[in-house]
Amino acid sequence: MPFRPFLLSVTILTLALPVGAQDSADPIGKTIEAARNRFETQIQAARSRFVEAMEKRGEKLANSSDLEDLKRFRTEKDAFLANGDLPSNPFVALEKRNYQNELDRAKSDLKKALFSARAEYVKAGKIAEAEALDSELRAGASPVVERVEKQPVPLDPIVGFWRIVIGKRGEKQTIINVYFPPVDNPGVRSGMARRNQTSPVKYFQGSWSKSGDIYTLHGPNGSTAKVKMGGAGEGFAGRNAAGATVVGFRQQR
Repeated sequence: MPFRPFLLSVTILTLALPVGAQDSADPIGKTIEAARNRFETQIQAARSRFVEAMEKRGEKLANSSDLEDLKRFRTEKDAFLANGDLPSNPFVALEKRNYQNELDRAKSDLKKALFSARAEYVKAGKIAEAEALDSELRAGASPVVERVEKQPVPLDPIVGFWRIVIGKRGEKQTIINVYFPPVDNPGVRSGMARRNQTSPVKYFQGSWSKSGDIYTLHGPNGSTAKVKMGGAGEGFAGRNAAGATVVGFRQQR
């Protein structure tokens, strides 16, 4: 039986048509059936790719992240496998967006096929079949995935270029320059990378995750630190894995 829990918004598109619309002698009905089969294939393939991506991400987290991050990731992955609930953790944000885009394309393809079939039924004078499709389409959304003008999502305060000081004042300190890109915004990520290439001061690219108000930072050479933001987002402080004091000063966004 096809996996459907996560497709509640489009289940109306898979309702059965009148018998005449799916009769083997009806070429339009055959076209509709083929479109529905393609839709099922597309969403199953998208789900498989997303599950595979989550498995790979889970392996990396098991090797490099902390216990709480890993527990949260696995709980949300299990919820997706059980009932289709999309994960909210940042570790698979890009993979989730790709998955949702694939679902949108599949829905758009199916809706366009149904609109085309409805027009063919009208031309053929098959009013009952055309009306059945019309009701189905009216219950759904536009056949083309709408381009909604979205407000930009505010970047997390950790996103930016930082000067990080490791060690206590008056003792030996290590100073490094690191930039932390957003987890789920490819445009900003690439823009920060280009800016770093032309910057007179070179920054290492780091990564991060967040649990509550605590950030887990991953810097060069596998270094990690847990810090808390302060100073209206212009600084942070905490300790690295070795217990040394870590203080960050924002240089630019």
